[in-house]
Amino acid sequence: MVFEKSLNDLIKGIRSHRDDEDSYVNSCLLECRKEVSSQDAEIKAEAALKLAYLEMFGNDVSWASFQIIEVMASSQLSQKQRGYLAAVQSFKPTTDVLMLTTNLIKKDIMSSKVPEITIAINGLSHISTYGLARDLYQDVLILLNHSVPYVRKRTIMVLYRLCLQYPDAIPICVPKLRERLDDTDISVVNASVSVICELARRTPKNYLEFAPDFFHLLTNSSNNWMLIKLVKLFASLTPYEPRLVKKLVPALTQIIETTHAMSLLYECINTIVSGNMLAGYSHSDRLAWLCATKLREFFLDSDQNLKYVALLSFNKLANTHQELVAQQLDIILQCLVDSDTSLRMRALDLVCQIVNAGNIVSIVKTIMLQLVASSEDVLNEDSRTITAHKLVEMTSKSNYAVISDFEWLLSVYVDLSRIPGIHVGKILSFQIVDICVRVKALRPFAIDLFSQIITDPSMIFMEGKYKESSCEVLPSLLWCLGEYAEYIEEYIDVLDGLVRPTSISLPNNVQAILIQSIPKIFCQWCVNEEAAWNTEKLGLVKLWVTRIQQFMESLAHSLDMESQIRAVEYSIMFAQIQEVLNTDDYSEILRFQKGPPYIIKSTVFNLFFTEPFNPVATKAQKRVLPPEGLDLDTPINGTIEVPKKLMDMIDESIHVESASARDTIGLSANSSPNILRTKESIAVRDLNSPFYLNSSPFKEEENTAEDDTNGINEVTENDSLFSGSRIMKVTKKSRRRKVLASPIQGPVEVAQDEIPEGVHLSDEDQLERSKIQQEKPLISLDPTSSAVNDNDYGRETNSNPTIAPIKVQKKEKKKKKNQNLGTKGQKKKSSNKT
Repeated sequence: MVFEKSLNDLIKGIRSHRDDEDSYVNSCLLECRKEVSSQDAEIKAEAALKLAYLEMFGNDVSWASFQIIEVMASSQLSQKQRGYLAAVQSFKPTTDVLMLTTNLIKKDIMSSKVPEITIAINGLSHISTYGLARDLYQDVLILLNHSVPYVRKRTIMVLYRLCLQYPDAIPICVPKLRERLDDTDISVVNASVSVICELARRTPKNYLEFAPDFFHLLTNSSNNWMLIKLVKLFASLTPYEPRLVKKLVPALTQIIETTHAMSLLYECINTIVSGNMLAGYSHSDRLAWLCATKLREFFLDSDQNLKYVALLSFNKLANTHQELVAQQLDIILQCLVDSDTSLRMRALDLVCQIVNAGNIVSIVKTIMLQLVASSEDVLNEDSRTITAHKLVEMTSKSNYAVISDFEWLLSVYVDLSRIPGIHVGKILSFQIVDICVRVKALRPFAIDLFSQIITDPSMIFMEGKYKESSCEVLPSLLWCLGEYAEYIEEYIDVLDGLVRPTSISLPNNVQAILIQSIPKIFCQWCVNEEAAWNTEKLGLVKLWVTRIQQFMESLAHSLDMESQIRAVEYSIMFAQIQEVLNTDDYSEILRFQKGPPYIIKSTVFNLFFTEPFNPVATKAQKRVLPPEGLDLDTPINGTIEVPKKLMDMIDESIHVESASARDTIGLSANSSPNILRTKESIAVRDLNSPFYLNSSPFKEEENTAEDDTNGINEVTENDSLFSGSRIMKVTKKSRRRKVLASPIQGPVEVAQDEIPEGVHLSDEDQLERSKIQQEKPLISLDPTSSAVNDNDYGRETNSNPTIAPIKVQKKEKKKKKNQNLGTKGQKKKSSNKT
């Protein structure tokens, strides 16, 4: 019998039957089923080869397993080779006839013909199971002494597979593998090192005794592949034997200085940096400099993978030698603007580690330029948002320890909030409030900047594509304007910008803060005008009281509950002020012409500005111990006495209502289930109540803007953007004028978090606070020491006029200004604070 089709005919037939390939393959399987049962060994071997090919198409050929074993047992090398190939392709660990191959493979292994040995070893490495490995590993070990190096090498490789299948063979195989480390053939040694390294990855401690042999190979071998394996192996051994570091560092240093292979160079540097070898080495600074110098060469190559691994190594090196890595800032900044997203992310992680007061400006400038340049890239929106978050994180590091110019930082935050396509409004809102609360000398500049934003409608109400990516920091700006209204120069312009009719279209959370800020600004304006008070001022105040009261009434119908409640409350308050100002009492009218009404300058003013607003430590609440004798577990009402008449009604309803309804009645408040349900309901109520503090850590992303006194005002993604095409830049010159005009000069103290009285910090908290104070002394806002130069990043955004920084316009000082140190209202406010 002659086979109908050869393998070549089968492949050509499948290609020619593309329309009915399935039917053609099925017909070929039927032919192979007949051929594989033939008594002719050549026909059977060819059929096994065709079945191996058809199995690659997903056809099940397990029915021919026994016939394939018959082909494997053939005495002819070509037929045996086809049989082993079919077995490798079709046999699985669950193949029932697999046990029949044990003696067959053992016979081939012991053959005197090298091709038969290698065919059997290769097949065993693919089809080995627990049983085959257990029965054959000792026979395979004999081949380690074979005279042919190729056989020894293949034997070492198959031993790794057998050790994985049968772990009990490892104690017997590893000593034999150690002997092969001294083999005369380099390929055998390389195979031994590879197998031992792979086994040592699982249990490195068991291979410490191999260290002398490995070190000899490390210092004498010239095979880069073997050296990489050895370096990786030593990296896993050094944690268990620290004394190896002293011996390894000179050898690794020599390899770093002499090798030209980038892969080997990286592995040596990575082993030194990751293995903490720089900490215990006497010449660690020189070695770290050598590693940094060699890593810098990676960036000269066009291969992006080399740049990526270099950034990873720099990240690890920065843990011990931050200043040394900071010297490579120029190449790191190039990676920040690279088109490869993965490179940008790794470079971003690195600059967050090496940022300091000297390089913060250049880093932020590069990041801002990259964000502006990629503002139209919708696909990388997530990575751009991560970049913006990292920028805020590095600038606020350790309570702004790296910041020397807070005016520049505030301008960066405002410009960052106006870049479309990034979602950092919530964290920026928190940061703006935080720096205004902590840095008192910044408040005049901040209020001047926020005043211009509020008075320019194009910066709040945007049209087109920027409307969807509206700025989310508007609540924080409004809160700062109300809280620090004494620094406002043009109150009328600010109030006019707040009560404009278009403000009704602002989001609900913005309206809530807006409603709270307007009365603060109005009261501060009236108190500041007391020195220059006259009849004209009185008339102007009456007009503004009426206008604000009408504005509050328009917001009283808001669908948001918080905005509605606040609008109604302040509408009633301004209605009462209006009633007081429109009195018919002649003596009261004369008093009003001499100064602001008492209800404004005292009653309402003290309602908002009695005490200063200071930052509170996040751990302050849990440090407050509950008072002695406080029992939150005992029910307040004790046992509830149910009237007898009501008890009779309940007993009658038991037969009608279900058991679940009876449980909800709760006859006794002392019963365990009722107490448990009561506790759960109270916990749920306290969790959602703004008057209770949650014991869980604060998560700013889950909190919403509630009150103007909490200092954390967050908004949603639908808030209005206050950026426009007509936006000017904050220059160093205008910033210097503002600072010089400010009454606060000299060093500026960043306020630290407050701790309640009688509460002591733990040792960990004391250490953390002392560390921050050591890192962050008084920060100067002296314009001469400003870290910002005239070449600000805003100058480079002229090509994109919609993303230009905001400039604070200098307003004319009032001609008639009180020469005293403060008005009566300011004196009263300072006395109240005292």
